Amino acid sequence: MTAVLTLISTLPILLTGDFCHQIFKSSEPTPFAERWSLALALGAGFVTLLHFGLSILVVAQALTITIAITILVGIIHLWRQRDFLQKWLQNEPLKQLAVSNGVILGFVLVFFCLVYVVSAQAGLGHDGYAFWGFKAKVIFSEGGWPPPIGQLATVAHPDYPLLVPTMEAWVYWFLGEVDETAVKIIFVLFYAALVSLFYSTVRQKFGIALSLVFTALMALTPQLAAVSALSGYADVPLMLYVWGTAVLCQRWLTKGNRRDLLLGGILAALAIWVKREGAVYYAVNTGLILLGVGWIAMHSRNKKLPTIALYLAPGLLILTPWFAYLHWWDIPNSDFAAFAINNIELYAGRLPVILRMLGRELFFTIERWGLLWWFFLFSLVRKEVRQEARWYIAVLALLPVAALNFAFILSSWQPFTVHIAVAIERLILHAVPLAWYLIALQATGLNQWLASMVQQK
Repeated sequence: MTAVLTLISTLPILLTGDFCHQIFKSSEPTPFAERWSLALALGAGFVTLLHFGLSILVVAQALTITIAITILVGIIHLWRQRDFLQKWLQNEPLKQLAVSNGVILGFVLVFFCLVYVVSAQAGLGHDGYAFWGFKAKVIFSEGGWPPPIGQLATVAHPDYPLLVPTMEAWVYWFLGEVDETAVKIIFVLFYAALVSLFYSTVRQKFGIALSLVFTALMALTPQLAAVSALSGYADVPLMLYVWGTAVLCQRWLTKGNRRDLLLGGILAALAIWVKREGAVYYAVNTGLILLGVGWIAMHSRNKKLPTIALYLAPGLLILTPWFAYLHWWDIPNSDFAAFAINNIELYAGRLPVILRMLGRELFFTIERWGLLWWFFLFSLVRKEVRQEARWYIAVLALLPVAALNFAFILSSWQPFTVHIAVAIERLILHAVPLAWYLIALQATGLNQWLASMVQQK
């Protein structure tokens, strides 16, 4: 019963997220799998930003007011969509569902139910308890996120963003108590949204069989399925935002629809509210978008240039409050020394060790990654990587991982190799959907071969 109530509590978030999606999306029809996945990402972002702003004004009532406003927006969205829902129900969608699709849907639902059952027995993990979970309990007990002063500043890693703790506190509010088993549904939902969005994207390129194969390969990557999807860490939520950004921005690069660029910029900025690593992905993605704008400007016949403001303006509005908060309270990075030339020169001797550990993790830790990174390396050397803005996917998969591992030069842990050993697999994990997608795109010949086999039969 608790699990059911937890699922019901997420409906206002999904409805509000879908409301935001309808405002920002392009005029093209959106597949259901993509629509609900982006609704979760946008809804969680809306709730986090609203709660953060209200916490500055009225800490004790911030969470309650956030929930009330979100429910109201959800009700308004339902009312606005009443004609669409009525027509959809009149079409009796369940009767029109093909048997094959129904079987696939059944397997998918059973799979995610099993993921929840297993995750409920696994616990939240160290960071899930000590940082994200601790902040969620503070928000629930205080009614909002209080200023990071006194003991709170030393215990809770105040430089860690607030999206995941806000989502957990949301669930606790509806349950009326802290329940760390029930809250795991939040992480399973993010995992399901990630898998759904990946399938929807691959399905636009391939037939259903090959799409299911690549989706299964991504979803069952050992480190993702057996570790991260079962924990209370923020890595899977961050993966949804990184992957959603990549999908929309690559679509803009290939089709030129500015609404995709706008929505991609929003998701990229919201990633910063999930984990600190989101800032690196935002910076790299911004650089790639600027390159894309320059490329389009050089090759555009009508000289109608896309406006970078569509990407930057909403992003700056979303990320500025968090960085202003860190600056106002003078909150330092809790794991790294200051980024300065002197520090880099002082610790440059760590770089060979970092490179060795990164290479071993990528290519020889088969129990976590299988052969993923070998396949990815092979995909990079094929000339087709220059087609359909595949270069964008390749660089977005490679550069943030390289930058985040380079940052271990400035690790304040002693010894710094312990920091690498603890975090390296999670830093690599964020690029898994990007890597599998590039592999899938480079397998165009396989899709054509399967299609010819079907025609021969």
